[in-house]
Parts: sequence; C-alpha cells; structure tokens
Amino acid sequence: MAASRENPIIFYGLDYGKGSPWSPNPYKTRLYLNYKPKMKELRISPTSDTFPYYTMPVIVDPSSEPGGKPTYVAESFNIAIYLDDKYPAPKYPAIFPPWNAFSSNLIVAQYFPTIIGNVAAVLSPGIFRILDLRSMEYVKHTRGDSLRPLSEQQETIMWQGAHDSFAAMSKALDAEGEDGPYLGDQVSFVDFGLGGLLHLMEKVDPSRLEEVLKWQSGRWRNFWRGI
Repeated sequence: MAASRENPIIFYGLDYGKGSPWSPNPYKTRLYLNYKPKMKELRISPTSDTFPYYTMPVIVDPSSEPGGKPTYVAESFNIAIYLDDKYPAPKYPAIFPPWNAFSSNLIVAQYFPTIIGNVAAVLSPGIFRILDLRSMEYVKHTRGDSLRPLSEQQETIMWQGAHDSFAAMSKALDAEGEDGPYLGDQVSFVDFGLGGLLHLMEKVDPSRLEEVLKWQSGRWRNFWRGI
C-alpha cells in the first residue's frame, strides 16, 4: 500500500481555535468551510459544482511510487469509499461491510435526515460559543440566517422530533435483532455518522447529549462508549 508509518495519509479537518475538533463532518455530518484557494492549488475536485464548493474533510494518500503524486480525496463519503477500495478487507476493517449494507442504507434513508435536521436546528445557534474569532466571522457571513436561535416552542418541537426519530430507529434495530452497541453487526459508515453527530453535541451542548444518552434505556450511551 502507498501509506505507511513513515509516509502516512494526511488528514485535513476543522479546528475551533483551541486545539480540539468539533465539526461532525471531519468527525462525520458537517459545518462547511470554504477552503477554495488551497483546494484549487492542490487540484482537489470540489464537492459541489454550484459555486464551486469545497469542504472538509480531505485526505492526502501518498503515492507508492518514489516521487509519485499523492491522491487527494475530499468529502467524507468519498473518503470512506476510497479507503475501502485502496485498503480492502480482510487485511483492513471494512467501512462498508457487505453484510451491513441493507440495514445501513435503511437507517440512513429513513432516520438520519430527520435526526440530523432536528438536532442541528437546536444546536446550531450554540456553535458560536466554541469558535475562534476568525471562524465565527466566517460562519456569520455564510450561515448567519440559519443559525438564529429558535423560539422556545420551536426548540421543544424540534427536540421532540429528534427524540421520536431516535426512538423509531431503536425500534427498527430491535426488529432487525440488533442489540448494539453498533447499528449493525459491526461498526460501519453509519456508526461513524452518528458518532460525529454525538461528538458535535458534546462540544456544543453536553446537557443535550446527556439527554440523548438516556433515551431508549441507555442504548445510545452504550453506542457512544463503543464508538
């Protein structure tokens, strides 16, 4: 393989100015950062053609050939596919285990969009509390309107929606015979996605995370410990 201890894959993520990551996309679901000049310099493809649009995370996988050009991969889903292709099972753990494929896709399609939407709506206004000044100004400029605090009634409705979606997901997992700690037979891509969301909650509002960890008889606490 191209990467080694002496020549490792380089990971580019986001920092909040205090030496600790916070964004759920490098940790996995994301707050976008326009890193356009550096992305273009490195010839990394944009993750959307609309602007064009560049996001984190990014990895740099060194070439196996002396003097060869490294491979740059952006966007967490693309990175996961690349790593499974370049570093396949059984020598390396699979991010997309074939026996997890159906249940993983079902969970993502039915539950994640609602969970992420509701949780993000409640947590997003608190993101300003963990950013450094430079990041804060960028987020205000690009995401200001979407980060306005909800009314008490709106927040209650959105949080109840998150609770109901977690409960529905737990019920679906029970029906599949999955008793944890992960969402399938073994840890996979969807687990990393949920782990990223819980990590964001831990950074922005630990009290909300603690609520989630108590739901469904502590199922998500077992998941959080496992992930």
